[in-house]
Amino acid sequence: MTPSEIGEALGDISRGDEVLASIEAGAGPEVAKAIRKSFEPGDEQGNGRRLQALVTIEGEGALDVVKKVLANKVVVGGIYSNLQNLALEIMKARFLGHPALEKPLWRAIEIDEYLNIDDLYVVTAAYDPERALALLVPQAELGVPAALRTLASLPEGRSKFVQLLDAAIAAGGDKLARFIEGLGDVASQPELAARIAPLAETLPTAAEALMASDPARARKVADQLASKDARWRAAAVRALALLPPAEVFERISPMFVAADRAKAAVRNRIDAVLWSLLRFEDPRWLPFLTKQLAKEATPKLRAMIVRGLGKVGPAAINAIISAPKDDKDTAVILALPLVLAMLRGDGVTERVRKAAASATGKHQRALKRALAALEG
Repeated sequence: MTPSEIGEALGDISRGDEVLASIEAGAGPEVAKAIRKSFEPGDEQGNGRRLQALVTIEGEGALDVVKKVLANKVVVGGIYSNLQNLALEIMKARFLGHPALEKPLWRAIEIDEYLNIDDLYVVTAAYDPERALALLVPQAELGVPAALRTLASLPEGRSKFVQLLDAAIAAGGDKLARFIEGLGDVASQPELAARIAPLAETLPTAAEALMASDPARARKVADQLASKDARWRAAAVRALALLPPAEVFERISPMFVAADRAKAAVRNRIDAVLWSLLRFEDPRWLPFLTKQLAKEATPKLRAMIVRGLGKVGPAAINAIISAPKDDKDTAVILALPLVLAMLRGDGVTERVRKAAASATGKHQRALKRALAALEG
């Protein structure tokens, strides 16, 4: 491509990222000049790629454009937080504390109150730690997760953070739940965990915040899968992901064969597990689900078993492909494209292609839809 074509291509939504990845520091001044001319007002994503490309080629020579982004000049697209946030990322990675960017940075903060607080703290602290902390605290008071986590990680911010936590505990209710949910891994720090632990018996977000570092807590939360409280059920599903694969099998497999498995409450529990990111890694899953599929008559449960086989992974490809009994096995046929499309690698695409060539009717059409997704 010519330099002008490169500048234009960086704004192409379909290939802009690929073009950006091909830009090298030695691309030369002609390419940089063309990219500078290619900025288009309002093209936030394209201009973001152009900014990154210029920094790659010119290094500090591109600081003038970084300044324009921070100062919200029309040439780089108007008021768009994402473009200014990209400038923060670039400052953090390449120009941290650069004197030429200090004044434009403080101006950007005046213009846009929605800048990413985690990057914003790092780049402002390189110039003025006290002022950076002053920017962080109001965001933490609003419960912004990134601000809470950053404030908790700073020795100079810890006392203020503890005050906010204690205030949230005193307030209780949804405010407390959102506060603790926003903490992430920070909640497992001993000082904070000690404050949160008394809440874990009654507040799902508190229990969930502690379970990653406490296997006993994770098991206790996983016991809540049958709770009438949707918040506890959601936490229980996430707790399962922290348990050993063998324990997951022992907890979940009985639901597929329970006498009341056709009831809505049980099906909803199975469904919640199937829609989660949990993988069925225990080797017993494949023979267990394959055997149960052969015996199960209830259409919705048969489809759920097929989705369970999808969680086993490529090893279950044969069982999934052959799952429909006939063209009247509608629920299973409808499930096939989604389940197969989520499997990748280990010859899955070729196996589906061969199966589609020999299948007939609705079964074949479902396999062809799955093949199109795998090849897409």
